[in-house]
Amino acid sequence: MKATFHSYFSFFAFFQYQFQLNMDGLQKKKDFANSGKIANHYVCL
Repeated sequence: MKATFHSYFSFFAFFQYQFQLNMDGLQKKKDFANSGKIANHYVCL
């Protein structure tokens, strides 16, 4: 039982870590897209 719980906990921690990485990646993509829009805006002026 203990081993099963440990492996489940490890899996959950890994999943949460991956999820956090994905969220950070999405946020960076959003920031990059926004900075691109801002740059285009200034170029068009």
